[in-house]
Amino acid sequence: MTPALELLGVHKRYGTAVALEDASLTVPDGRLVFLLGPSGCGKTTTLRIVSGFVQPDRGEVRIGGARVDGLPPERRGLGMVFQHYALFPHLTVAENVGFGLRMRRVPAAEARRRVARALALVRLGGLESRLPGALSGGQQQRVALARAIVIEPRLLLLDEPLSSLDARLRAEMRGEIRAIQRALGIATLFVTHDQEEALTMADEIAVMAGGRVVQVGPPADLYDRPATRFVAEFLGDSNLERGTVTGPAGDGRWRVDCGGLALTAAAPRTWTPGSRVAVAVRPERVRVRRPGDPGPESPANTCPGVIEEVIFRGALRRYRVRLPHGSLWSVDEPAAGDVPAPLGAGAAVTLGWRPEDCAAIPDE
Repeated sequence: MTPALELLGVHKRYGTAVALEDASLTVPDGRLVFLLGPSGCGKTTTLRIVSGFVQPDRGEVRIGGARVDGLPPERRGLGMVFQHYALFPHLTVAENVGFGLRMRRVPAAEARRRVARALALVRLGGLESRLPGALSGGQQQRVALARAIVIEPRLLLLDEPLSSLDARLRAEMRGEIRAIQRALGIATLFVTHDQEEALTMADEIAVMAGGRVVQVGPPADLYDRPATRFVAEFLGDSNLERGTVTGPAGDGRWRVDCGGLALTAAAPRTWTPGSRVAVAVRPERVRVRRPGDPGPESPANTCPGVIEEVIFRGALRRYRVRLPHGSLWSVDEPAAGDVPAPLGAGAAVTLGWRPEDCAAIPDE
């Protein structure tokens, strides 16, 4: 099947600054793909090149298999939701939603039908005659989304559309956007710096750094198997150690010496003894064993430590644990239900984690 979007070796420079460096990305038809990365990584430049507002210095942009770099935005068949919605304040909700249809000279009866359907999808039926100033932030966001989908685009572009909403509305709109995208089957490229948005909504995430796409995959794959130290640090929380591979441990596992912390880690590649690596362990994958507690079956990796801080995080409590070689690790433990009593600062504990719960990755 022809992808909805393909970027092939796209490069963009502003003076001496490189915004994109041979960036390549595929958005399959009907999928919701996130561009995720810190400020300045190239997300917005990528979106502007796809939309036609910026021309690449080299490379190709293909939408539905057809090359479009060089075409103006209005000829690319795209729907777009901007960060600040860009609604016309003097037009009603229905007029805002139907604006693109009017520009395309869609017959009035057909336009009314499509506007009504789009407003029903975003749960704004009955508000057709209101002006944007009389709507809440969440309702304005829905109007912008309805305006983007009413033209039945080949590709939907979302430029941090939830960033101006409060936390409760953001969570609500995540579910709504995901449901609408699935119902319509529109391929969507969603730009964000919000990890939670990407992890909870995406079919695939493309992590960007320094103008490059550094890893692409389903959220669980990127979270559990980061390909680089940057991905491990940026996507979620990780306890990171630098170390040297000392040899194989069998079954795709490797022994690593992290400056006094000896551990066994999993890796999807073959290492050579002496290779410098980074080892990433997620806080929720580490278990805390209390003094005198035999605990569960002993994991392959264990290390003593002393709790320096306890942080309440609602459903979790986070321990900050100092290890003998000096590192300060974060460890998450459930704070409710049938769980052990919380520990306090100064408590001596033993941490344990499985080899498959820590990844040996290149230390770039």
